[in-house]
Amino acid sequence: MNQCPQERSAYGSELLRLPALLYGSMATAFPLVASLHLEAWTIALSWLGGFVAWTLFEYAFHRFVLHTAVGRAFRAWDDHGFHHHHPEDPQDFVYTLLESGLLVAVVAGVSLLLGGLSGAVGLSGFLVGYLCYECVHMAAHCHAFRSRRSWLKRRSNHHLDHHILHPNAIFGFVTSLRDHVFQTRRACGSTQPAEQREDRKAGAGARSAR
Repeated sequence: MNQCPQERSAYGSELLRLPALLYGSMATAFPLVASLHLEAWTIALSWLGGFVAWTLFEYAFHRFVLHTAVGRAFRAWDDHGFHHHHPEDPQDFVYTLLESGLLVAVVAGVSLLLGGLSGAVGLSGFLVGYLCYECVHMAAHCHAFRSRRSWLKRRSNHHLDHHILHPNAIFGFVTSLRDHVFQTRRACGSTQPAEQREDRKAGAGARSAR
């Protein structure tokens, strides 16, 4: 798909609009309902637990499912490999509502079954983490989307390092914490000079701006 940056950003935003509306509403409603029955500290800890759970999920899924032969064997085709070869195609950097809905349905079922109302609040934190992930991923591949958002720019540059410099490392999106903890901040044995890293990133930025 050969689109200008504005078209890619608009198309990606269109794909994200419905999930953002649906999951954003759920993430807002659950804590509000819970506030009628649970104490504030319980709500805060449950929400934080759900958000932290998302950061662990995104890291583990990206590393062990999308970037291993075992993980690829369970998928019909290597869509993530296609994404690495065509990083500017918005159809491959924003999940559809159907794709994300399957995950949300499983997490919601487990959360409500095991945690009840606290689990619902945890689900809201998980959903916020997912929406942050989608924004970071879209910003990384749509220069126009990240140009005026400093936090997104920092996080998207982190993800671009994964695409350009270390495709077998840097698996986190919303936070770099997991990469630091599991020592995947850069590929093992990689010693690229800073100047070379900056040159490659600048080249990728130029391609994204076309």
